[in-house]
Amino acid sequence: ARLPPGDKETVRWMKANMHPLFGWPNVCRFSWGPALEVLQKNPREHGAVEVRWPGDEVPEQVQQRDAMEFFLGKRKRAPTHRHKIFGEAGLVPVEGW
Repeated sequence: ARLPPGDKETVRWMKANMHPLFGWPNVCRFSWGPALEVLQKNPREHGAVEVRWPGDEVPEQVQQRDAMEFFLGKRKRAPTHRHKIFGEAGLVPVEGW
């Protein structure tokens, strides 16, 4: 029997079976309200690890960064030391699209 995502049994299962980094197996839709509640609104409260990606910056943070770069210039990044296997495989970092 399928249970709706907001059902008490479903929510209890989700809390009991959540992996702190990966969430749930593919039986759970990450777009469900209870999943969003755990992963986006208060992940630490539920024992989840908060992951921030470079593309997740808030527009205000982007504006502040752009303003600082305008006045101070872009920071030079320290060279990234990558394992030689990446070079041997012909893989390069993606800076933009």
